[in-house]
Amino acid sequence: MRNNPLLLTIALSCFTLFGGDTLSAELVFTDSFDRPDGSKTEDAPGNGWTTNSAWRADGKKQVYLKGGALEIRRLEHANHAVSFKHNIALGDCTISMRFKIGEGDRLGVNFNDNELKTAHAGHVCTVRVTNKEVSVADQMNGSMNLELRKRRQAGETSPELKQLIAKTEKKSPIHLKPDTWHELMFELDGDIVRVFMNDTFQLEHRSPGFAHPTKSNIAISVPKNLVMDDFKVWNRAGKK
Repeated sequence: MRNNPLLLTIALSCFTLFGGDTLSAELVFTDSFDRPDGSKTEDAPGNGWTTNSAWRADGKKQVYLKGGALEIRRLEHANHAVSFKHNIALGDCTISMRFKIGEGDRLGVNFNDNELKTAHAGHVCTVRVTNKEVSVADQMNGSMNLELRKRRQAGETSPELKQLIAKTEKKSPIHLKPDTWHELMFELDGDIVRVFMNDTFQLEHRSPGFAHPTKSNIAISVPKNLVMDDFKVWNRAGKK
């Protein structure tokens, strides 16, 4: 872990909070994707995962289990990024995964709440990674907030609207070698998100939407292509 205290505590399945309190953590979900593909013609990843290919890509296959890893390849005719989803009810949590993306590709890890009515499609928050940038966004109070989204769709470009959205987001430059394995780890801790890449701290951002008490599903968003492995979710005891 290269002497990173936070990552070491996660590896030991406990979290040391910035306030000094220690809480045990439960590994609530893990997937190494080391199993046969369920279908040659449709998405059938197994282990509780679903996709949006049925209504976004005419049911054609976009997700493959291959060589002990998961490959996502968006078809040209698909009218939306591939969404690779799992229903896991979470509050505070930590996510880790290994991934490969090509030049110009993007990985998004989205949290949604199907009962959230103030944000488009229940979007709560997201962490996104490209070869050049890592970013986080409180979507329920920013870009996906129904009132703000309505103003944007109406063509409003006022400084006030831009500032309302900008304060819910943060980004940091990064340089990731394309088509190479990297490790993403991030923590939702109340209204704070902390992001690490390859054991190195990248950014921290505070926004009220991160503390939304229920994230009912995780959706891996892939606009182009992605290879993913060793996906893990920890949930803090007492923080459900």
